[in-house]
Amino acid sequence: MKKKLVKFFKANPHTAFKNKEIAKRLKVETPEDYALLKSIIHNLFEEEFLFKKGKRYQLNQFPESNKITGVLQLHPDGYGFVIPRNKKLEDVFIAERNISTAFDGDTVEVVLFAKQKRKRLEGQIINILERKKSEVTGTLQKSKSFYFIRPDSFYMQRDVYIDKSNLADAKVGDKVVVGNIEWKTPMLNPEGSVLSVLGKEGTIDADKSSIAKQFNLPLTFNRKVNDEAEKTKLEISDEELSKRLDFREENVFTIDPVDAKDFDDALSVKKLHNGNLKIGVHIADVSHYVQKDSALDKQAELRGNSVYLVGAVIPMLPEKLSNGICSLVPDEDRLTFSVIFEMKETGEVINYKISKSVIKSKRRFTYEEVQEIIEKGKGEFADEITLLNMIAQNLRKTRIEEGSIEFFTPEIVFELDEKSKPIAVKRKEIKNSNMLVEEFMLLANKTVAQHFSAPKKSGRK
Repeated sequence: MKKKLVKFFKANPHTAFKNKEIAKRLKVETPEDYALLKSIIHNLFEEEFLFKKGKRYQLNQFPESNKITGVLQLHPDGYGFVIPRNKKLEDVFIAERNISTAFDGDTVEVVLFAKQKRKRLEGQIINILERKKSEVTGTLQKSKSFYFIRPDSFYMQRDVYIDKSNLADAKVGDKVVVGNIEWKTPMLNPEGSVLSVLGKEGTIDADKSSIAKQFNLPLTFNRKVNDEAEKTKLEISDEELSKRLDFREENVFTIDPVDAKDFDDALSVKKLHNGNLKIGVHIADVSHYVQKDSALDKQAELRGNSVYLVGAVIPMLPEKLSNGICSLVPDEDRLTFSVIFEMKETGEVINYKISKSVIKSKRRFTYEEVQEIIEKGKGEFADEITLLNMIAQNLRKTRIEEGSIEFFTPEIVFELDEKSKPIAVKRKEIKNSNMLVEEFMLLANKTVAQHFSAPKKSGRK
Protein backbone atom coordinates (compact mmCIF):
# COMPACT_ATOMS: atom_id res chain seq x y z
CA MET A 1 0.00 0.00 0.00
CA LYS A 2 2.77 2.46 0.89
CA LYS A 3 4.56 1.72 -2.37
CA LYS A 4 1.35 2.41 -4.33
CA LEU A 5 0.73 5.67 -2.47
CA VAL A 6 4.31 6.92 -3.02
CA LYS A 7 4.00 6.13 -6.74
CA PHE A 8 0.59 7.82 -6.90
CA PHE A 9 1.72 11.11 -5.35
CA LYS A 10 4.90 11.22 -7.45
CA ALA A 11 2.75 10.77 -10.55
CA ASN A 12 0.52 13.67 -9.42
CA PRO A 13 2.98 16.08 -7.80
CA HIS A 14 0.92 19.27 -8.26
CA THR A 15 -2.50 18.02 -7.08
CA ALA A 16 -3.91 17.80 -3.55
CA PHE A 17 -6.28 14.91 -2.71
CA LYS A 18 -8.70 13.91 0.03
CA ASN A 19 -8.45 10.39 1.45
CA LYS A 20 -11.65 9.28 -0.31
CA GLU A 21 -10.39 10.59 -3.66
CA ILE A 22 -7.16 8.65 -3.28
CA ALA A 23 -9.05 5.49 -2.30
CA LYS A 24 -11.24 5.80 -5.38
CA ARG A 25 -8.21 6.29 -7.66
CA LEU A 26 -6.42 3.25 -6.16
CA LYS A 27 -9.61 1.16 -6.13
CA VAL A 28 -9.53 0.64 -2.37
CA GLU A 29 -12.93 -0.81 -1.49
CA THR A 30 -12.95 -2.67 1.84
CA PRO A 31 -13.13 -0.82 5.20
CA GLU A 32 -9.95 -2.57 6.32
CA ASP A 33 -7.96 -1.40 3.28
CA TYR A 34 -9.35 2.12 3.61
CA ALA A 35 -8.28 2.27 7.27
CA LEU A 36 -4.79 1.08 6.23
CA LEU A 37 -4.67 3.71 3.46
CA LYS A 38 -5.52 6.53 5.91
CA SER A 39 -2.90 5.28 8.37
CA ILE A 40 -0.13 5.18 5.74
CA ILE A 41 -1.08 8.62 4.38
CA HIS A 42 -0.81 10.00 7.91
CA ASN A 43 2.63 8.36 8.27
CA LEU A 44 3.78 9.90 4.98
CA PHE A 45 2.64 13.27 6.32
CA GLU A 46 4.56 12.69 9.57
CA GLU A 47 7.64 11.80 7.51
CA GLU A 48 7.09 15.08 5.59
CA PHE A 49 6.83 13.21 2.31
CA LEU A 50 3.40 14.90 2.07
CA PHE A 51 2.09 18.23 3.25
CA LYS A 52 -1.51 19.03 4.16
CA LYS A 53 -3.95 21.65 2.84
CA GLY A 54 -7.01 21.40 5.05
CA LYS A 55 -8.18 17.83 4.48
CA ARG A 56 -6.15 17.41 1.30
CA TYR A 57 -2.67 15.89 0.94
CA GLN A 58 -0.04 16.77 -1.67
CA LEU A 59 3.51 15.72 -2.51
CA ASN A 60 6.02 17.80 -0.58
CA GLN A 61 8.36 18.99 -3.34
CA PHE A 62 11.46 20.31 -1.64
CA PRO A 63 13.32 23.12 -3.40
CA GLU A 64 16.82 22.41 -4.73
CA SER A 65 18.25 24.74 -2.09
CA ASN A 66 16.85 22.38 0.53
CA LYS A 67 18.76 19.35 -0.77
CA ILE A 68 22.26 18.20 0.07
CA THR A 69 24.48 15.27 -0.87
CA GLY A 70 26.82 13.41 1.42
CA VAL A 71 27.92 10.07 2.85
CA LEU A 72 25.70 8.10 5.21
CA GLN A 73 27.20 6.82 8.44
CA LEU A 74 24.85 4.38 10.15
CA HIS A 75 24.70 3.62 13.86
CA PRO A 76 24.13 0.00 14.98
CA ASP A 77 20.86 1.15 16.59
CA GLY A 78 19.44 1.99 13.16
CA TYR A 79 19.63 5.77 12.85
CA GLY A 80 22.40 7.58 11.04
CA PHE A 81 24.06 10.82 10.00
CA VAL A 82 24.85 12.14 6.54
CA ILE A 83 28.22 13.88 6.32
CA PRO A 84 27.69 16.62 3.71
CA ARG A 85 30.08 17.10 0.80
CA ASN A 86 29.87 20.80 1.63
CA LYS A 87 32.17 20.92 4.63
CA LYS A 88 30.58 24.16 5.81
CA LEU A 89 27.33 22.33 6.64
CA GLU A 90 26.73 20.40 9.83
CA ASP A 91 25.99 16.68 9.83
CA VAL A 92 22.37 15.79 9.13
CA PHE A 93 20.52 13.42 11.46
CA ILE A 94 18.54 10.70 9.68
CA ALA A 95 15.93 8.81 11.68
CA GLU A 96 15.63 5.10 10.94
CA ARG A 97 12.28 5.58 9.18
CA ASN A 98 13.90 8.11 6.82
CA ILE A 99 16.92 6.07 5.71
CA SER A 100 15.06 4.51 2.77
CA THR A 101 17.19 1.85 1.01
CA ALA A 102 20.61 3.28 1.87
CA PHE A 103 23.47 1.24 3.29
CA ASP A 104 26.28 2.47 5.52
CA GLY A 105 28.83 4.40 3.45
CA ASP A 106 26.54 5.12 0.50
CA THR A 107 26.60 8.54 -1.13
CA VAL A 108 23.05 9.86 -0.87
CA GLU A 109 20.81 12.82 -1.59
CA VAL A 110 18.93 14.25 1.37
CA VAL A 111 16.07 16.71 1.75
CA LEU A 112 16.23 18.84 4.85
CA PHE A 113 13.08 19.13 6.92
CA ALA A 114 11.56 22.59 6.95
CA LYS A 115 10.16 22.18 10.45
CA GLN A 116 12.89 21.40 12.94
CA LYS A 117 11.51 19.36 15.81
CA ARG A 118 14.98 19.26 17.33
CA LYS A 119 17.84 21.72 17.41
CA ARG A 120 19.97 19.47 15.19
CA LEU A 121 19.61 19.44 11.43
CA GLU A 122 17.39 16.59 10.29
CA GLY A 123 16.44 15.17 6.92
CA GLN A 124 15.27 12.28 4.78
CA ILE A 125 17.17 10.29 2.17
CA ILE A 126 15.43 10.55 -1.20
CA ASN A 127 18.02 9.12 -3.58
CA ILE A 128 20.98 6.71 -3.54
CA LEU A 129 23.69 8.26 -5.72
CA GLU A 130 26.45 5.67 -5.25
CA ARG A 131 26.76 2.42 -3.32
CA LYS A 132 29.92 2.07 -1.25
CA LYS A 133 29.84 -1.73 -1.40
CA SER A 134 28.56 -4.11 -3.99
CA GLU A 135 29.06 -7.19 -1.80
CA VAL A 136 28.31 -8.23 1.79
CA THR A 137 29.28 -11.23 3.87
CA GLY A 138 27.13 -13.23 6.24
CA THR A 139 26.00 -16.68 7.30
CA LEU A 140 23.44 -18.48 5.15
CA GLN A 141 20.26 -19.36 7.03
CA LYS A 142 16.85 -20.73 6.08
CA SER A 143 13.33 -19.91 7.14
CA LYS A 144 10.39 -22.14 6.30
CA SER A 145 10.14 -20.97 2.72
CA PHE A 146 13.19 -18.86 1.87
CA TYR A 147 16.93 -18.46 2.35
CA PHE A 148 18.63 -15.36 3.71
CA ILE A 149 21.89 -14.14 5.20
CA ARG A 150 22.28 -12.16 8.38
CA PRO A 151 25.12 -9.74 7.48
CA ASP A 152 28.30 -9.75 9.54
CA SER A 153 28.37 -5.95 9.68
CA PHE A 154 26.64 -4.36 12.68
CA TYR A 155 25.79 -1.43 10.42
CA MET A 156 23.58 -3.41 8.06
CA GLN A 157 20.22 -3.77 9.73
CA ARG A 158 18.40 -5.84 7.10
CA ASP A 159 18.77 -9.52 6.23
CA VAL A 160 19.41 -10.19 2.54
CA TYR A 161 17.03 -12.66 0.91
CA ILE A 162 18.48 -15.31 -1.41
CA ASP A 163 16.36 -17.16 -3.94
CA LYS A 164 17.14 -20.89 -3.97
CA SER A 165 18.21 -20.56 -7.61
CA ASN A 166 20.99 -18.17 -6.52
CA LEU A 167 22.63 -20.27 -3.76
CA ALA A 168 25.70 -21.32 -5.83
CA ASP A 169 25.93 -24.65 -3.92
CA ALA A 170 26.09 -22.88 -0.55
CA LYS A 171 24.70 -24.79 2.42
CA VAL A 172 22.97 -23.52 5.54
CA GLY A 173 25.67 -22.53 8.03
CA ASP A 174 28.18 -21.49 5.37
CA LYS A 175 29.86 -18.10 5.52
CA VAL A 176 29.19 -16.58 2.10
CA VAL A 177 29.76 -13.51 -0.05
CA VAL A 178 26.56 -12.07 -1.51
CA GLY A 179 26.43 -9.72 -4.51
CA ASN A 180 24.04 -8.48 -7.20
CA ILE A 181 22.13 -6.81 -4.40
CA GLU A 182 18.88 -5.06 -5.25
CA TRP A 183 16.90 -3.02 -2.77
CA LYS A 184 14.13 -1.03 -4.38
CA THR A 185 11.85 -0.28 -1.45
CA PRO A 186 12.33 -0.08 2.35
CA MET A 187 9.04 -1.97 2.69
CA LEU A 188 10.86 -5.14 1.63
CA ASN A 189 14.27 -6.61 2.39
CA PRO A 190 17.15 -6.43 -0.09
CA GLU A 191 17.72 -9.43 -2.35
CA GLY A 192 20.96 -10.88 -3.69
CA SER A 193 22.78 -13.95 -4.90
CA VAL A 194 25.66 -15.99 -3.45
CA LEU A 195 28.91 -15.23 -5.28
CA SER A 196 31.27 -17.44 -3.28
CA VAL A 197 31.44 -19.69 -0.24
CA LEU A 198 34.10 -18.76 2.34
CA GLY A 199 33.69 -21.87 4.51
CA LYS A 200 31.77 -23.01 7.55
CA GLU A 201 30.94 -20.36 10.09
CA GLY A 202 33.37 -20.33 13.02
CA THR A 203 36.42 -21.63 11.16
CA ILE A 204 39.57 -19.49 11.07
CA ASP A 205 39.73 -19.37 7.27
CA ALA A 206 36.06 -18.43 6.89
CA ASP A 207 36.19 -15.73 9.57
CA LYS A 208 39.45 -14.33 8.20
CA SER A 209 37.97 -14.14 4.70
CA SER A 210 34.77 -12.60 6.03
CA ILE A 211 36.60 -9.85 7.91
CA ALA A 212 38.77 -9.16 4.88
CA LYS A 213 35.71 -8.80 2.65
CA GLN A 214 33.86 -6.67 5.19
CA PHE A 215 36.70 -4.13 5.42
CA ASN A 216 37.89 -4.41 1.81
CA LEU A 217 41.20 -5.97 2.84
CA PRO A 218 42.95 -7.83 -0.01
CA LEU A 219 43.65 -11.41 1.08
CA THR A 220 45.92 -12.37 -1.79
CA PHE A 221 48.62 -10.73 -3.88
CA ASN A 222 48.32 -10.42 -7.64
CA ARG A 223 50.63 -12.27 -9.99
CA LYS A 224 52.90 -9.30 -10.67
CA VAL A 225 53.49 -8.73 -6.95
CA ASN A 226 54.16 -12.43 -6.34
CA ASP A 227 56.56 -12.57 -9.31
CA GLU A 228 58.56 -9.64 -7.95
CA ALA A 229 58.67 -11.23 -4.51
CA GLU A 230 59.88 -14.56 -5.96
CA LYS A 231 62.67 -12.81 -7.88
CA THR A 232 63.98 -11.18 -4.70
CA LYS A 233 67.58 -12.25 -4.08
CA LEU A 234 68.07 -13.62 -0.59
CA GLU A 235 71.87 -13.50 -0.68
CA ILE A 236 73.52 -10.29 0.52
CA SER A 237 76.46 -9.30 -1.66
CA ASP A 238 79.86 -8.35 -0.27
CA GLU A 239 79.52 -5.03 -2.07
CA GLU A 240 76.33 -4.24 -0.16
CA LEU A 241 77.86 -5.28 3.15
CA SER A 242 80.83 -2.98 2.57
CA LYS A 243 78.46 0.03 2.44
CA ARG A 244 76.93 -0.64 5.85
CA LEU A 245 77.80 -0.44 9.53
CA ASP A 246 78.39 -3.99 10.74
CA PHE A 247 76.67 -5.05 13.98
CA ARG A 248 76.88 -8.79 13.35
CA GLU A 249 79.35 -9.36 16.16
CA GLU A 250 77.44 -7.28 18.70
CA ASN A 251 74.73 -8.52 21.05
CA VAL A 252 71.63 -7.63 19.05
CA PHE A 253 68.26 -9.14 20.00
CA THR A 254 64.54 -8.77 19.29
CA ILE A 255 61.66 -8.51 21.77
CA ASP A 256 58.17 -9.32 20.48
CA PRO A 257 54.85 -10.94 21.48
CA VAL A 258 54.91 -14.72 21.79
CA ASP A 259 52.67 -15.12 18.72
CA ALA A 260 54.56 -12.64 16.49
CA LYS A 261 54.95 -13.82 12.90
CA ASP A 262 57.73 -11.41 11.91
CA PHE A 263 60.34 -9.33 13.70
CA ASP A 264 61.03 -5.88 12.34
CA ASP A 265 63.01 -4.14 15.09
CA ALA A 266 65.94 -5.03 17.32
CA LEU A 267 68.07 -3.49 20.08
CA SER A 268 71.73 -3.54 21.09
CA VAL A 269 73.70 -1.89 23.90
CA LYS A 270 77.29 -1.77 25.08
CA LYS A 271 79.40 0.47 27.31
CA LEU A 272 81.93 2.88 25.80
CA HIS A 273 85.37 3.73 27.21
CA ASN A 274 84.16 7.17 28.29
CA GLY A 275 81.47 5.61 30.50
CA ASN A 276 78.59 6.41 28.17
CA LEU A 277 76.49 3.83 26.35
CA LYS A 278 76.20 2.94 22.68
CA ILE A 279 72.58 1.93 22.03
CA GLY A 280 71.43 0.73 18.62
CA VAL A 281 67.82 0.74 17.47
CA HIS A 282 67.72 -1.41 14.33
CA ILE A 283 64.77 -1.48 11.89
CA ALA A 284 64.45 -3.96 9.01
CA ASP A 285 65.53 -2.25 5.76
CA VAL A 286 62.50 -3.18 3.67
CA SER A 287 63.31 -0.42 1.17
CA HIS A 288 66.35 -2.41 -0.03
CA TYR A 289 64.01 -5.11 -1.35
CA VAL A 290 60.99 -3.03 -2.30
CA GLN A 291 61.99 -0.61 -5.05
CA LYS A 292 60.15 2.68 -5.53
CA ASP A 293 57.10 2.46 -7.83
CA SER A 294 57.47 -1.31 -8.19
CA ALA A 295 54.41 -3.57 -7.95
CA LEU A 296 55.48 -4.48 -4.40
CA ASP A 297 55.78 -0.80 -3.47
CA LYS A 298 52.36 0.07 -4.88
CA GLN A 299 50.75 -2.89 -3.13
CA ALA A 300 52.38 -1.97 0.20
CA GLU A 301 51.14 1.61 -0.19
CA LEU A 302 47.63 0.35 -0.94
CA ARG A 303 47.54 -1.89 2.13
CA GLY A 304 49.34 0.52 4.44
CA ASN A 305 50.06 -2.07 7.14
CA SER A 306 49.64 -5.69 8.10
CA VAL A 307 46.35 -6.56 9.80
CA TYR A 308 46.52 -8.87 12.82
CA LEU A 309 43.48 -11.00 13.60
CA VAL A 310 42.98 -13.62 16.30
CA GLY A 311 45.14 -16.53 15.13
CA ALA A 312 45.78 -15.05 11.69
CA VAL A 313 47.46 -12.16 9.88
CA ILE A 314 46.86 -10.39 6.56
CA PRO A 315 50.39 -9.23 5.63
CA MET A 316 51.36 -6.00 3.90
CA LEU A 317 53.97 -7.83 1.80
CA PRO A 318 54.27 -11.42 0.53
CA GLU A 319 55.54 -13.95 3.05
CA LYS A 320 58.94 -14.31 1.36
CA LEU A 321 59.62 -10.73 2.41
CA SER A 322 57.49 -10.15 5.53
CA ASN A 323 58.33 -13.44 7.25
CA GLY A 324 61.56 -14.09 5.36
CA ILE A 325 64.35 -11.78 4.31
CA CYS A 326 62.84 -8.69 6.02
CA SER A 327 62.25 -10.46 9.33
CA LEU A 328 65.08 -10.10 11.86
CA VAL A 329 65.22 -13.79 12.76
CA PRO A 330 68.08 -15.08 14.92
CA ASP A 331 71.40 -16.23 13.44
CA GLU A 332 70.77 -14.78 9.96
CA ASP A 333 72.37 -11.73 8.33
CA ARG A 334 69.73 -9.06 7.90
CA LEU A 335 69.89 -5.59 6.35
CA THR A 336 68.66 -2.79 8.61
CA PHE A 337 68.48 0.94 9.15
CA SER A 338 69.92 1.88 12.51
CA VAL A 339 69.79 4.87 14.81
CA ILE A 340 72.87 4.62 17.02
CA PHE A 341 72.81 6.72 20.18
CA GLU A 342 75.55 7.73 22.51
CA MET A 343 73.71 8.13 25.78
CA LYS A 344 74.11 8.53 29.49
CA GLU A 345 72.37 6.13 31.84
CA THR A 346 69.95 8.94 32.69
CA GLY A 347 68.64 8.77 29.12
CA GLU A 348 70.34 11.99 27.98
CA VAL A 349 71.34 11.74 24.30
CA ILE A 350 74.90 13.00 23.73
CA ASN A 351 75.05 12.22 20.02
CA TYR A 352 73.48 10.01 17.39
CA LYS A 353 74.04 8.59 13.94
CA ILE A 354 71.58 7.29 11.36
CA SER A 355 72.97 4.70 9.00
CA LYS A 356 72.31 1.66 6.87
CA SER A 357 73.56 -1.40 8.70
CA VAL A 358 73.68 -5.19 8.86
CA ILE A 359 72.89 -7.26 11.96
CA LYS A 360 72.72 -10.88 13.04
CA SER A 361 70.27 -11.25 15.90
CA LYS A 362 71.63 -13.36 18.75
CA ARG A 363 68.29 -14.08 20.39
CA ARG A 364 64.55 -13.77 19.85
CA PHE A 365 62.93 -12.80 23.16
CA THR A 366 59.24 -12.69 24.03
CA TYR A 367 57.85 -9.97 26.30
CA GLU A 368 57.25 -12.58 28.99
CA GLU A 369 60.88 -13.78 28.91
CA VAL A 370 62.22 -10.23 29.15
CA GLN A 371 59.83 -9.41 31.99
CA GLU A 372 61.10 -12.40 33.95
CA ILE A 373 64.71 -11.27 33.40
CA ILE A 374 63.83 -7.74 34.55
CA GLU A 375 62.14 -9.06 37.70
CA LYS A 376 64.76 -11.71 38.60
CA GLY A 377 67.91 -10.15 37.15
CA LYS A 378 68.92 -13.50 35.65
CA GLY A 379 68.96 -14.99 32.16
CA GLU A 380 70.53 -14.48 28.74
CA PHE A 381 71.73 -10.92 28.18
CA ALA A 382 70.49 -10.02 31.67
CA ASP A 383 73.00 -7.16 32.01
CA GLU A 384 71.98 -5.61 28.68
CA ILE A 385 68.25 -5.99 29.32
CA THR A 386 68.49 -4.59 32.87
CA LEU A 387 70.46 -1.61 31.58
CA LEU A 388 68.03 -0.94 28.72
CA ASN A 389 65.07 -1.18 31.09
CA MET A 390 66.60 1.39 33.46
CA ILE A 391 67.21 3.83 30.60
CA ALA A 392 63.71 3.20 29.19
CA GLN A 393 62.17 4.13 32.54
CA ASN A 394 64.24 7.33 32.64
CA LEU A 395 63.18 8.17 29.08
CA ARG A 396 59.54 7.59 29.93
CA LYS A 397 59.72 9.72 33.09
CA THR A 398 61.23 12.60 31.14
CA ARG A 399 58.72 12.20 28.31
CA ILE A 400 55.71 12.30 30.68
CA GLU A 401 57.12 15.32 32.56
CA GLU A 402 57.42 17.16 29.23
CA GLY A 403 53.72 16.60 28.53
CA SER A 404 53.79 13.53 26.30
CA ILE A 405 50.46 11.75 25.80
CA GLU A 406 50.14 8.25 27.24
CA PHE A 407 48.79 5.98 24.50
CA PHE A 408 48.60 2.67 26.35
CA THR A 409 45.02 1.36 26.49
CA PRO A 410 43.73 -1.99 27.77
CA GLU A 411 43.84 -4.78 25.18
CA ILE A 412 42.14 -8.17 25.08
CA VAL A 413 44.17 -11.29 24.27
CA PHE A 414 42.58 -14.56 23.12
CA GLU A 415 44.24 -17.84 24.07
CA LEU A 416 43.74 -20.47 21.35
CA ASP A 417 43.99 -24.25 21.42
CA GLU A 418 45.81 -26.40 18.86
CA LYS A 419 42.81 -26.07 16.51
CA SER A 420 42.85 -22.25 16.78
CA LYS A 421 39.67 -22.25 18.88
CA PRO A 422 39.46 -19.62 21.66
CA ILE A 423 39.69 -21.22 25.11
CA ALA A 424 40.34 -18.15 27.25
CA VAL A 425 40.09 -14.37 27.11
CA LYS A 426 42.57 -12.33 29.09
CA ARG A 427 43.31 -8.68 29.61
CA LYS A 428 46.74 -7.82 28.28
CA GLU A 429 48.97 -6.30 30.92
CA ILE A 430 51.39 -3.57 29.90
CA LYS A 431 54.62 -4.24 31.78
CA ASN A 432 58.18 -2.95 31.75
CA SER A 433 59.16 -5.29 28.91
CA ASN A 434 56.53 -3.72 26.65
CA MET A 435 57.51 -0.19 27.60
CA LEU A 436 61.22 -0.98 27.12
CA VAL A 437 60.76 -1.57 23.41
CA GLU A 438 58.21 1.25 23.07
CA GLU A 439 60.49 3.91 24.57
CA PHE A 440 63.41 3.17 22.26
CA MET A 441 61.14 3.06 19.20
CA LEU A 442 59.67 6.44 20.20
CA LEU A 443 63.15 7.86 20.72
CA ALA A 444 64.30 6.62 17.31
CA ASN A 445 61.21 8.01 15.55
CA LYS A 446 61.56 11.37 17.28
CA THR A 447 65.25 11.58 16.42
CA VAL A 448 64.71 10.76 12.74
CA ALA A 449 61.89 13.33 12.52
CA GLN A 450 64.04 16.05 14.09
CA HIS A 451 67.00 15.08 11.91
CA PHE A 452 65.13 15.56 8.64
CA SER A 453 63.20 18.64 9.76
CA ALA A 454 66.41 20.49 10.72
CA PRO A 455 69.32 18.67 9.00
CA LYS A 456 71.88 21.44 9.54
CA LYS A 457 71.60 21.51 13.29
CA SER A 458 74.92 20.79 15.02
CA GLY A 459 75.59 17.44 16.62
CA ARG A 460 74.44 15.36 13.67
CA LYS A 461 76.52 12.96 11.64
